[in-house]
Amino acid sequence: MQNMIEYLKWRGDISFKRQPICEADYLVFAQLSYMSYDNIVKDSFVPEINVGKAAEAVLKNFEKTSGRRMISYAQNVLFLQEIINSPRFSELPICGYTDIFSVEKQEQFSAVTFLMPDNEEPGKNACVIAFRGTDSTIVGWKEDFNMAFSDAVPAQIDAVKYLSRVAEEFPMQRLYVCGHSKGGNLSVYASAFCDRDIQDRIVGVRSLDGPGFSEETIMKEGFRRILDRSETVVPSSSIVGILLEHAESFTVIRSYATTAPFQHDPFTWEISRCGYIPVETITDATKYLDETLKIWVADMTPDMREKLVNGIYQIVSSAGVEDVRDLLSQKSIFTILKSLKKLDPETVKVITEAAVLFQKAARSQLPGFLERLRDSGKEKISKGK
Repeated sequence: MQNMIEYLKWRGDISFKRQPICEADYLVFAQLSYMSYDNIVKDSFVPEINVGKAAEAVLKNFEKTSGRRMISYAQNVLFLQEIINSPRFSELPICGYTDIFSVEKQEQFSAVTFLMPDNEEPGKNACVIAFRGTDSTIVGWKEDFNMAFSDAVPAQIDAVKYLSRVAEEFPMQRLYVCGHSKGGNLSVYASAFCDRDIQDRIVGVRSLDGPGFSEETIMKEGFRRILDRSETVVPSSSIVGILLEHAESFTVIRSYATTAPFQHDPFTWEISRCGYIPVETITDATKYLDETLKIWVADMTPDMREKLVNGIYQIVSSAGVEDVRDLLSQKSIFTILKSLKKLDPETVKVITEAAVLFQKAARSQLPGFLERLRDSGKEKISKGK
C-alpha cells in the first residue's frame, strides 16, 4: 500500500517544471504546513530558504517543536527525510510562515506559502498557500467546535487576511490553496471570502477531510463563485470531513486504517501514481453518523450550541488539560469527574438536553442504517463474497 511517503520516493525526482501539481502534491503541501518553522522561515514573503533546508532545520529540533503536537511522530520523521531527498519539493522556496496561538481569543492558526514553477506560464512561479489543521491543543479543538455556532472563528478571519497578503505580495502569480482538517476548512473559507480579483486568480482549492460550513455560509455569493475550483477529499469512514454542510465537489478515497478516527490521519490515505484511490461512497456507519449529527445540530439553537461547547470546554479546562491526548489519562478523567459536580445548573441543563437530543437523533436514523446494512449484506452474498 502506498501513502504519501511512498509517493515522495516514487515521484520525488520529477520537478514541477516537468510535471504540474497533482492531487497527491496538495496532500504533501498540507502536511508540510503542520511543521513548526519558528526561527527557520520568516513571516515575510521574501524567499530566503528552500523547503529542503527548512525541513533539515525542523528535523533537528522536531521532538521539541512540531513533533510534540503530532500523533504520527514516526511517520512525520520519515516524511521530512523524504522531503529533504526530493528535488520536486526540496528546491521550492518557502516563505510567509505565520503562527498564531491565543488562549484568550481561542485561536490556533498557522499558514505558510510555497513558490512552485507554473507550467501554464513558463518562467513564472505559482503560489501554493497551505493552512495548518488542528494540532493537539485543547484551544485548537475548542476553536473547531466554535464553528458550530459562530459565523466566523478567528482563524477563518485570519485565513482571509493571510491569503490577501500573499496575493498582494505576489500580484501576478496564480494561486493554489489547500489544507488538511481545519486547514481544509480555512482554505475554502479564505478562497470564498477574499476579494473578487484575488478569487479570480485561484486555480484550485483542496479541503482534505476538512469540516464544512453552516447553510448560511455556503449560500453566500463568494462561496458559490469558488465552487467550480473547490474539492473536498474524505476517507470512506470520515468523521471530521462530514461535519456541517458541504456544497463543493466531494471525493471519497480509500484509507488502509480500519477504524474511523485513524482514517483522518493523511498518512493512511492510499495513493496510486499521483492521485488517490477513489471508492464509490462513504461507509454506512459514516452515513449514519453524518445524518445523526446533522439532525442533532439542527435541533439545537445557535445559543444552545454555544453553551454546550463552552460548558464542555469549561470542564476540560478546569481539569488543567492542555492537550487532547491527555484527556483519557487516569488523572484527567478523575479531575474531570470532580469538576462536573461544580458546574452551574444552567450548563448542566444544556449538556443534559443536548445528550437527550443526540439520543433522539441517533434513534431516528437507526432504522435506515440497519436497512442499509441488510442491503449491503445481501449484495455481498449475491456477489459470492
